[in-house]
Amino acid sequence: MLAFLALLFPLALSATEQYNKDFSFELRDVTVKDVFRYIEKNSEYVFLYSSDKNLSKKISINVQGKNVKEILDEVLEHTGLVYEIDGKQIIVKERKQAVAPKLESTQQQKKKKTISGIISDESTKEPIIGATIVVQGSAKGTTSDVNGNFVLECSEADILVISYIGYKDQVLLVQSSDIYAVSLKEASEQLEEVVVTAFGVGQKKETLVGSIQQVRPDDLKVPSSSLSSSFAGRMAGVIAVQRSGQPGADGADFWIRGKSTFSGSTGALIVLDGVEISSSELNALDPEVIEGFSILKDATATAMYGTRGANGVMLITTKKGMENTRTRINVTVENSFVKPMNRVEYVDGPTWMNLYNEALTTRTPSATPKYSDEVIEYTRNGINPYVYPNVDWYGLMFKDFNMNQRANINMQGGGSVWESVMAAAHYKLDNLVLIIDRNYLSVDGNTEYLMAQRDMEEKFKSFGWSSDTIDGHNIEELYMYLTSVREEKPYALIAETVKGKGVSFIENHKEWHQAVLDAEHYDMAKEEILKKYSNED
Repeated sequence: MLAFLALLFPLALSATEQYNKDFSFELRDVTVKDVFRYIEKNSEYVFLYSSDKNLSKKISINVQGKNVKEILDEVLEHTGLVYEIDGKQIIVKERKQAVAPKLESTQQQKKKKTISGIISDESTKEPIIGATIVVQGSAKGTTSDVNGNFVLECSEADILVISYIGYKDQVLLVQSSDIYAVSLKEASEQLEEVVVTAFGVGQKKETLVGSIQQVRPDDLKVPSSSLSSSFAGRMAGVIAVQRSGQPGADGADFWIRGKSTFSGSTGALIVLDGVEISSSELNALDPEVIEGFSILKDATATAMYGTRGANGVMLITTKKGMENTRTRINVTVENSFVKPMNRVEYVDGPTWMNLYNEALTTRTPSATPKYSDEVIEYTRNGINPYVYPNVDWYGLMFKDFNMNQRANINMQGGGSVWESVMAAAHYKLDNLVLIIDRNYLSVDGNTEYLMAQRDMEEKFKSFGWSSDTIDGHNIEELYMYLTSVREEKPYALIAETVKGKGVSFIENHKEWHQAVLDAEHYDMAKEEILKKYSNED
């Protein structure tokens, strides 16, 4: 019994010493998790936590003679985390938030109001038509109009859910403001995967009974001059065999789930945008112009394409133009190096001669060696290389590595406005007058800083129009130019204006670019304008 107590006492003492161990260290610009790791490394403590939330907060700490409890109290003070020490384990978890008591008659306390706003795309800043705005927990809602604007009756503290197909839902809390601007982000994941089948018909993947595999073009970007060679090992059920390395003939033969016919063509049917092409034409395609691959593997391909689809069908869709969207220019420059992993080493000429003589005399001891010692020595020393050549033919014909370069420029988007301008000039529509409000302001700020439009008058003249620039706030000047005699061309009048002119809190402020005046701001603007004109009289 005494021996047991004597053994137990040092263990208890050791644990107490560990608990009361003092630390002295200084860490600057580190995360909370880094502090935990330091304590684990310099003690027997082990930290346990279910998530990394709030552990990435950057801190600086200077500890001089403090135990682990004092350190944790300081580190976790403003993180929303708490800890428990169980032996050598330190459990870190989130602090439970106190639940506020539910107020009675909450609906009665809410202030009824009418709000307005605009829904736009976060990247393009274009208005979103038909976005759904719903009050959470009710059937009350509305949709955005052709300009992305909406008006909705609700109450303060209501939660609005804004949604649109292809975009992430956004939650908005109604506060004291009556005007809201909401930007929706595009959803990175596909909502419903659509597969292009026979005759260009799109069908939801979930509704298909056949085996169809889709491949991303990015997976086919490999250091190879042949597109078909990149199929190997990247498509399930597709076997690719490259039979030649000759330039222009290094394409691979490929089969989808093997060969299904004994006569005729054994290759898969390749359809590019609804048109059948050959494998050589496939290799001429650049992966940058491909939108997607769809591979039909089973009998459904035969059902849709007949006997020609018995060996499988590869459907390829290319990138299409995008109308009335912001122009996107993608420039890709790739530089790759290819080197053989295994290279056969060949002997030089003199060594080969000696080995040949050795093999000859070993088989036939009485035979005369083919190469004399004199010839071998002259070849080794390089005497008269034309008579006694010692050429490394492999090194002469092949490089140690090969370098491939590829550059691609892809442009999508653009508007139909300038196409209409070109058409008006081409057909000489001399009775057409176009007035452009040139206010230099967009929802994001000054247009010349964001995307400079420069001299609009010269732009129209370059398209074959007559054009003038005037003060858009001068009615007399506007009337004079509209009634003057012009050339037999379409006419563009660039009216330079100031957005919200005359109202101090609106004038040239981007926040009011697409905003709607509420009753309060309307009265303020009206009062300011009336006061200004009364003073002028």
